[in-house]
Amino acid sequence: MPDQTPASFRHTLRILCGALLGSQIVMLLAVSAALGATAFDEPPLWALVVVVIVGAAEAVVLSVFGYRVPAIAPGMPDDERRSAVVRAVQSSTVLRFAIAEAVAIISVALAFVVGDGGAVVCTIGVAISLTLSALHVWPSERVVARIREGLERDGGVSHLDEVLDAPPPPARG
Repeated sequence: MPDQTPASFRHTLRILCGALLGSQIVMLLAVSAALGATAFDEPPLWALVVVVIVGAAEAVVLSVFGYRVPAIAPGMPDDERRSAVVRAVQSSTVLRFAIAEAVAIISVALAFVVGDGGAVVCTIGVAISLTLSALHVWPSERVVARIREGLERDGGVSHLDEVLDAPPPPARG
């Protein structure tokens, strides 16, 4: 009989992040196929500069705003604390992904604007986006530690690792 142990919240978060990151590769392949024969020619320099500047701006925005989560109040009841931690992790993960993915979306638009070399522009945008996502979205120890700092900044204890290693809460609805 197969193992009936439910996956942990951390595991389901990693699956979500992996799917989101993989979708960018699929988007890159679709754009490359749609652009035709000149897709991998040399793109205009201005388009590459725009993509790099957007990526650099996103890196700053991610560091400043991407880890802002509501603080856990000291003495918060366990059920309420767990629910607040789950909401904070989910919403901050999606926010960080949306910020990191913006450069990929902008590079897709630019790929169609520049014509020749569009796939190169898109490839660089997706590469920057995947790098930012690996650094700021994937639930690594560094990312979890930054979320924990935000949750516990007012003296409350989040028990973040316990929440991440427990099964995810049931879906509401």
